[in-house]
Amino acid sequence: MSAWRHRGGPHEAREALQPDYISYVSKLGSAELKRVARLWAGPPAYQANKDACVAAIRAALADPERVQAFVAQLSEFERAVLGVLKARGGSVPPGDLASEVAALGIEAPPSRGSISYTSDGPFDLLNRLLEKGLILAASPSSTWDRPSLRLDSSLHVPDLVFTDRRLLAAVEAVRPRPLELSSLAAVGASW
Repeated sequence: MSAWRHRGGPHEAREALQPDYISYVSKLGSAELKRVARLWAGPPAYQANKDACVAAIRAALADPERVQAFVAQLSEFERAVLGVLKARGGSVPPGDLASEVAALGIEAPPSRGSISYTSDGPFDLLNRLLEKGLILAASPSSTWDRPSLRLDSSLHVPDLVFTDRRLLAAVEAVRPRPLELSSLAAVGASW
């Protein structure tokens, strides 16, 4: 008998290894935690202490109507990222997530934040969602197990990105955009 079946199968084993959003959020530094709490509790989160921020996030995620309303206001790109995470079981290596979302053909909304003079290639778009706290990055398989709100390919790249299961439950997968191809006749005529 397989060790997987004995323990309940690969799906159950993956669920057991799935990081918990709230426990990782509570490990964030104060400034990062307040930014994530603002996502769920609004501007008053900036005035709250660390415990109050975690409590506000926990309360928001425990309210299915609030989670549904939150998902409804997300951009198509943000829903696409969450849809890929949901399809992959809730967590995925960051490079895989960036590739799969790019393959969907959905354009990210323009950045509304500060101008960055550095580029982190495929992670740039994921970093927008990490900086908001919509997704988190972690490396549960290593001793470096501190949550991160930024991916930097020149440093340690975390094992995976993930979000809260209750958020994923409210998301539907986004269908890929049709690929637009030029007629081969038009290409041949230009040679």
